[in-house]
Amino acid sequence: MFRLLVPLVGTLLCHSSNSFVLRSPISTGNTGCHSPIVTSALRQQKQAADDWDPQQQEPTDQELSHSDGSILFKRRDAMTASRDCAILLSTMLLGSPLAEAATDGAAGIGADPKHPVVILGAGGQCGKLCTQILISKGLYVLATTRDGRAVLKEDSPFVTYASCDITKETVVNQALSGASGVIFAASASGKAKGGVARDVDYIGAMNTATACIQQKVPKLVLLSAGTVTRPDAPAFKQTNYFVKDYFGEKFMDYKIAGESAVRDIYAAQKQQGGKGQLGYTIIRPGALNGRPSKGPAKLHLSQGDIYSSEISREDVALVTVEALLKGKDTDFVTFELNQIGGLKKCIASLDDLPSELVHAGAPTFSELLGGLVTDSDMKAKYPNVVNDFRGDIVR
Repeated sequence: MFRLLVPLVGTLLCHSSNSFVLRSPISTGNTGCHSPIVTSALRQQKQAADDWDPQQQEPTDQELSHSDGSILFKRRDAMTASRDCAILLSTMLLGSPLAEAATDGAAGIGADPKHPVVILGAGGQCGKLCTQILISKGLYVLATTRDGRAVLKEDSPFVTYASCDITKETVVNQALSGASGVIFAASASGKAKGGVARDVDYIGAMNTATACIQQKVPKLVLLSAGTVTRPDAPAFKQTNYFVKDYFGEKFMDYKIAGESAVRDIYAAQKQQGGKGQLGYTIIRPGALNGRPSKGPAKLHLSQGDIYSSEISREDVALVTVEALLKGKDTDFVTFELNQIGGLKKCIASLDDLPSELVHAGAPTFSELLGGLVTDSDMKAKYPNVVNDFRGDIVR
């Protein structure tokens, strides 16, 4: 029950240093006692979180649902009620389902308010969805954006907000202090907003990996993009061409440069005597769409950067959270994520992959992520599949 009291004390504090500023959610009062979060926590005792499958037409920060229709988030008044009821129940009932839900993460990821999951780029749609999914599991989140704004309209005792400029290594280092896991969901936001691809996708990713090693963060999950190692692919060329005026030159090149920097930093940590207790996962989604989750059985996971079509942001967020919480089972791996349906249109023209590198039709997100090949094993076992392209940039 102490777990839920700490964030409330935190709402009275505001800490500022350099460009990293911690902010607390704003309380809006009590409106009732039928708590979506408590309902979620009770259901987690009976069913795997993998079955979570929002049914709304478009994902928003106002409503998310279980596949069985139970509401996780529904507007500010419901969330305010859930916050107050969650606090009341956790203080009255020792070992309540809500309190137990906060210990579900692998190796305690997000289970302690002093060691939250830090989401970089929480203001983006994928980052926001990751925040919602984690707090629905009763896990603690520090959601960061450039300006430190609250990204959810609902209050929750499980989320705190902070500003973090990922282009500044010392600032990122401070933001990740005490983190039990990190999700890098940041991406170029445009020249007008000060977020070009070089600064965010390359420098930001490099700063994040460096800070994760220095702060001994158990797990980093980085969101990248499909076909980043294939500069001759139409998707690579077209993306670079059509977004250059907004996101800056060589958008895809900086994506793969960021990936490569992450791998190099973790490899150096091992060579310098690290025991391998710190890991990363890199996810390469196809073209993102705003449709509802298709669920694990409709997803196609592959390795080798051969297949790419489209994917729901909800599914990307669900897989991202699952990869984080699986801990060491998804360490040092890179994979692509697409919808099976979208791939059917183009898969016949693409090279076949060894069966070990293709995962599709899994009943749960956890099973979808089972048996992945590590990046080092990919190079050793499948040198003809792996492309070592690191981006055509000036370092």
